[in-house]
Amino acid sequence: MAHRYSSNSGLLPSRPVYSGNDISNRSSSISIVDQIEPILDEIKNSYVSINVGEQQSAVERLHSELTTSSSLSGYHNVNNRHVRLSTLLDKLLQLSHNHPSFISIIRHPQLTHLLAKWLKSEALPHGYTNQQFKKAIIPKCARLLYAAYQGEHTWPIEFVTAYCWDLTYDGLWTHHIDCVPFARRIRAVLCDIGTLTTHY
Repeated sequence: MAHRYSSNSGLLPSRPVYSGNDISNRSSSISIVDQIEPILDEIKNSYVSINVGEQQSAVERLHSELTTSSSLSGYHNVNNRHVRLSTLLDKLLQLSHNHPSFISIIRHPQLTHLLAKWLKSEALPHGYTNQQFKKAIIPKCARLLYAAYQGEHTWPIEFVTAYCWDLTYDGLWTHHIDCVPFARRIRAVLCDIGTLTTHY
């Protein structure tokens, strides 16, 4: 059962892809980008295929890339693992503006559900419960979801529950300057309870 709510369209302001707070070692970041870009290119090529099996494989591979960053060989140091996940999210944000296929991939229920859970600090990869890491990672998840759904008329109800949770507890993205458009749209829905819908 998929729960969704109506939303008006909006625009996502462009933001810098990298920031000093997110990438602690620039040279390390460059090497990670070199590793991530061909992986994302393969995922994109598989997803644009007319073969449904290849499309699902692309979704599952991206899901795996997001959730297994903490256990990849060569990233035993938690800071390096953080850099990899942060860089992966940065690249996805960048690609979501230039390649519509990545917007479609993020809107896949499997990936939307994962990122929405992360907005509530749930099911984060091992080693990401540290508050400093969450402050850098979770706002990017919110921005990525907004980039994927900003043109959609119905959004998952999970966004509302995640907003309420973060507003009550961590406050990691609901007050974050980069997430203002996303948070504003959700608040607009909460002000008009009549726009809530359930799709089966």
